[in-house]
Amino acid sequence: MAKEIITTKIAIFQKKEIRKTLKDGEWYFVIEDVVAALTDSKQSKGYIKDMRRRDPELAKGWG
Repeated sequence: MAKEIITTKIAIFQKKEIRKTLKDGEWYFVIEDVVAALTDSKQSKGYIKDMRRRDPELAKGWG
């Protein structure tokens, strides 16, 4: 079995860093970084928690 190659990099969006990982040819982004970049929220974890509380569909399958 071939060894899986995972690549982690930093993307810059509007001067903010967003962590991303390449796995099996697909990029995965850190949602906390994306929310912080899009909302300018200082407490992105709290922002995400509020979004999940307000939207039961979003809360499904959360890791």
